[in-house]
Amino acid sequence: MKEYARYEIEVSGESGPIMNAGAEKYNELVYDTFGYLDNCEEELFFFTLTAFTNDGKKVVLCNVNDVAGPISKKNLMNILVSFSMFSTTENSTLFDGVISKCGNSYVLKVTEQCRQMGLDIGDRVRVKMERINTIDSKDNIRKLFYRKDTKKLDKSRIYVDQPDFLDKFLNDYRIKGVVSLKGIKFDRMMDSVIDHEFAVRTEEGNVILVTIPYNEVGKEAYAQAFADTHGLNYDYINEYSWYHRGETKLIIFWLNGVNLKKSINA
Repeated sequence: MKEYARYEIEVSGESGPIMNAGAEKYNELVYDTFGYLDNCEEELFFFTLTAFTNDGKKVVLCNVNDVAGPISKKNLMNILVSFSMFSTTENSTLFDGVISKCGNSYVLKVTEQCRQMGLDIGDRVRVKMERINTIDSKDNIRKLFYRKDTKKLDKSRIYVDQPDFLDKFLNDYRIKGVVSLKGIKFDRMMDSVIDHEFAVRTEEGNVILVTIPYNEVGKEAYAQAFADTHGLNYDYINEYSWYHRGETKLIIFWLNGVNLKKSINA
């Protein structure tokens, strides 16, 4: 593909525009678009891919409109990659990531970066890793524990078949409401310990993530891996189990350094 001074993309769902992005390098545009699509709940898309020459001339590279589309997320990604195959690939990239765990292996997701650089199986790369813990870290899950908005708890939206135990938990941990999980993306393959989840806030303002996985995926190694990945504490509180008691584990996660207070009558 011919080199241009700038690239832009406009992506729309069936309900209207959802994303606009631009970059001087095509691979950067692809990377940003893939990052957005990974977290987008839309299934079908229209899009226009545009390039600009050094003198400002506009060139439409691809236009999937209401005549040609909509197309699936996978096909949109494939089209963008097909253009990058004919452009100059980057020899290096810098990105932030989160170490996760799958079985007994530690995992760092690098799929987007490999795609951006045009890497294939067997290609040799040099990897440098350094620990980061910045306020703007892209750890999406950790953001949950800093949310301020709290709403009244609706028990009908919680998996519960023994409500007395749920009431005891709400009382003992002095829960005043729920915190939305909207926009918090769990990796269902890696984060197998997360199931039937919801988040609550205590009277002191601390956020607790509650999860109720079945016994086979509620193992402590998985809970520990999830907690370590996101800088959290965890605890098993099975005595409160209110859903499929005996068949599930009741686990809570909260921020490191936070002291959860329970009712003196607990």
